[in-house]
Amino acid sequence: MNKRSLIFVIPTLLAAIVAIYFLFKPNPILIGFQPGSVNYPMMHAVNNGFLEKQNLEFEERIFLSANDALDALLAESIFIDAVIPLQNIAKIEYNNPNTLGAIAFLISDKDHPLDYLIASPKSGINSPEDLNGKTLVVFPGTYSESMTKLTLEKIGVTNVKFIKRSPADMPAAIQTGQADAGIFYDPVATSAVKNGWGKLIEAAFWENHLMPNIVVGAYTYNKALSQRYPDEMNKIQKGIIEAILDSRQNPNDAKLSASKYLQKFSNILTEVPDSRVELSSEISIDIINETIKFYVDNNVLESYVDLKGLLKIE
Repeated sequence: MNKRSLIFVIPTLLAAIVAIYFLFKPNPILIGFQPGSVNYPMMHAVNNGFLEKQNLEFEERIFLSANDALDALLAESIFIDAVIPLQNIAKIEYNNPNTLGAIAFLISDKDHPLDYLIASPKSGINSPEDLNGKTLVVFPGTYSESMTKLTLEKIGVTNVKFIKRSPADMPAAIQTGQADAGIFYDPVATSAVKNGWGKLIEAAFWENHLMPNIVVGAYTYNKALSQRYPDEMNKIQKGIIEAILDSRQNPNDAKLSASKYLQKFSNILTEVPDSRVELSSEISIDIINETIKFYVDNNVLESYVDLKGLLKIE
């Protein structure tokens, strides 16, 4: 081949190599979460350098609904999300096994509660038994309402009306008198008490009456993507695990990482309870099975699902 031919061939080969690189190079990994304070370990991973330290190219995606996050996860629009509800994971694994995996699990208990029964100071409600004949505001979807109904039935209160509002609109339902009380998550629950528009009737409302430990959901990843991009999966796993472990040692610093997404609550984030997040390598399958059994016994799920496969990190 003469020199003149090389002048044309070499640039063509270089262009082809670059094109192939960008064709097969994964786009920035998309990491999703819902910006509630219980998810601060994930926000700690995203905002405080744990993923950058792994040389991971990523972008965060904010979801106001776990259902929207799950749809994106299944569509491979995001790689991982915190926290996909356990009952949703179970339904998917029943119908399409080996679709999802989990790096860690969020657990709600009396010391690390997800749910708070908050009442209007004007309502006259001083105990859960006072809810008879009252109106309760809960999150959209069926889960919060179902768990609250089961709790009320357990304590003998059945004459309750439910209304559903988006998380941003739930406080107004109390403040305007549309609802007498509601089931709130933090940081809104802590804000209600601190700012005086609500009073705490009972923290860990579901756990106090139904079961002491509820596996809320998981830091859930798409297994097809993890198998397609094993190096990226390894980096995600390492970064998030390090962030979770650091969150246990430095919970206040980790909580403040949520300030970016919960700016109006920045001054109270360190006052919310610590999250209980257990890694897949350390959680007992028994505690997961207890939650699954409870869901089946109470018609939240139609049938038992073995989620042991979720604990195997790809």
